[in-house]
Amino acid sequence: MTTPQTRSIRSVISIWIDTYDDIFSDFDPRPYSERTLSIDFLNEVRQASKVKSSGKLELKILVPKEVRDPQSEEKVIGRLLDYFIHHRDQSQIEIRAMKRKGILLTLAGESLIIGAAYLSKLLSENFWIHLLIVIFEPAGWFMTWAGLEDLIYEVKEKKAEVMFYAKMSSCEIHFWSL
Repeated sequence: MTTPQTRSIRSVISIWIDTYDDIFSDFDPRPYSERTLSIDFLNEVRQASKVKSSGKLELKILVPKEVRDPQSEEKVIGRLLDYFIHHRDQSQIEIRAMKRKGILLTLAGESLIIGAAYLSKLLSENFWIHLLIVIFEPAGWFMTWAGLEDLIYEVKEKKAEVMFYAKMSSCEIHFWSL
C-alpha cells in the first residue's frame, strides 16, 4: 500500500496537435531532430506549466491515431528535451552575467558617488572639480539604481524562465491517441 509520502505527485500537461508539424515552426524545413520549435506550441506549454507547480511534470501530446509514427515521435521527444535543456543552461549563464553586470554597475555607481563626495570635500573653487561633481553625482545614482534593478528585478524574471526550462527538461514526454 502506498502512502501519500511514498507516492510521487505528477502534474500532467495535455496538448492536442493535428500533426507533428504543429510542434515546429512552419518556416523551418529541417528534419524533426533539428527543427525550431513553434512559438505557439511553446507559449501553450509555458501557460499550462504555470499552474502545474508541484511534483514531476508529464507532457502528454495528443495526436490523431492515423497520424502516429513512433520513429518521428522519438525524434520529436529528443528535440524537445534538447531544446529545454539548452535553454535552461543558456538562461542560467545569462543570470550569472546579469548578476555580474548588476554588481559591477552598482559598485561603479557607488564609486562615482564617493568620488563626488570627496571632490565636494575639497571645497575647491576650480571649475573642473565642480564640473566633475555635477557629472559624477547623477551618473553615480543612475548606475547604482540600474545595477540594483538588474540584481533584483531582471534576475527574478530570468529565474522564472530557468524554472520553466528546468521543469520541462526533466519532464516525461509521451504521445497519446484518443
